[in-house]
Amino acid sequence: MSSQNTQTKDSQNKKSEQNKKLLLLIMIILPFLTWYAVFNNKTTTLQEYDKYMKKAENFAKKEIYIDAVYNYQQALKLDTSNYDLMLKIFDSYVQLADDDGIEKTYEQAQALDPSRSDIYVRYINHLIDTNAYDDAVEVITTAREKSSGKEIDELYEKIYRLYKETFLDYDYAYLYCKGYMKVTNGENGDRVGLIKTNGSGVLRAKYHDVGLYSEEKEVIPVCDENDTWYYVNSSGQKKLVPDHEYSYLGSFTADYAPALYKGKYGYVNEDFEEKNFEYDFAGSFEDGIAAVRKHDKWGIINDKLEMVTDFEFDDIIINDFGICSEGGYFFASKGGKYALYNSKGRQVGSESFENAKMFVCDEPAAVKQNGKWGFVDTDGKIVIKPQYEDANSFCLDFAPIQQGEFWGYIDGSGKIITDIENDKFSAAYSLDTNGYSVIYNDFDMPKLLRFYGADLKDK
Repeated sequence: MSSQNTQTKDSQNKKSEQNKKLLLLIMIILPFLTWYAVFNNKTTTLQEYDKYMKKAENFAKKEIYIDAVYNYQQALKLDTSNYDLMLKIFDSYVQLADDDGIEKTYEQAQALDPSRSDIYVRYINHLIDTNAYDDAVEVITTAREKSSGKEIDELYEKIYRLYKETFLDYDYAYLYCKGYMKVTNGENGDRVGLIKTNGSGVLRAKYHDVGLYSEEKEVIPVCDENDTWYYVNSSGQKKLVPDHEYSYLGSFTADYAPALYKGKYGYVNEDFEEKNFEYDFAGSFEDGIAAVRKHDKWGIINDKLEMVTDFEFDDIIINDFGICSEGGYFFASKGGKYALYNSKGRQVGSESFENAKMFVCDEPAAVKQNGKWGFVDTDGKIVIKPQYEDANSFCLDFAPIQQGEFWGYIDGSGKIITDIENDKFSAAYSLDTNGYSVIYNDFDMPKLLRFYGADLKDK
């Protein structure tokens, strides 16, 4: 019995030893098998990747881009973090003019590595080539936030100088002020309307004259075909109608609007209560002041209709909406020379000028000295010396200037940013705060000019 137990025990021990050896062998072989499987899989994947890439490159060489994209995409599935492969896919989509594919691949590459400039450069160049300037502004802004490099800087400068011309369906467009401009049609320009400076309509051109839209009162002064003045809303419906006829009604840029009655100017409120009808001219208010004239002398009043200055000026520069001030500054002349004044009627700086254009915003205004036009800032200092045949004031770092026969635009450093010789603008006007201007060229028809650098100024 004892001998049998001993044999059984020896058999169990022997079997255990065999199991241990087998386990040890498995432990030795398993990593090798795993490595082999991984290696074999990688080899297979690499072979498939190379196969797709070879096909894709061959299709691209033959300009069969739709098949090139398919094979590039198959290769990308095998190597999802391959940024350079995404660039190849992007380039193929550009050749196919596939906007959805272009945008999707841009977003994919940008998400993978937002610091690399390659995809930004490719996408921005594509947007510029397809005149998608608004999108180019957005992408260059993102690129400068997340990436850098010479090409990014060069593209920024390129976009900064981009502009687009659009014909306006009017005979004449002029008089920028607070985002609006007058437009005219008709043989004698006798049909006048009001549009926003982005070209969208407010009042169609059917009136003899129109004034400036009041954001607060929500009315516009108009003179109809019967030479009758009243106020309408932005839909052209009558809103404020006086009990007797006025020869002129101005804009409600404050609680009072200028009006002309029986040969004298004064002011009216919304109820047409009349105040101070004693002037030979009365302008609209801006920055709390307005220009008024008695006989041949000009003065400044405040929006309470109180005199700020005496009638001491020979002239005050106003625009065609009757406004003299922008940012609290105006130009006025004494003894044949113009100077800059603040809203309290005090001269700013010591410079004098032969002529001047109103400030459009808080950037330099055009002034004339010694027969040439330059620019002065709100401190009364010359910032660009007089050198041009004519000029209009700066806004959003751009200003129109005339060199020789034609007009172009400069930036704040004085660098010319438009092609004066080839554009051949016969007239050009200041930008408004939305980046729009009006120009004329050989066709003698107004065009809306859109500067995309204006969008970059605040970004």
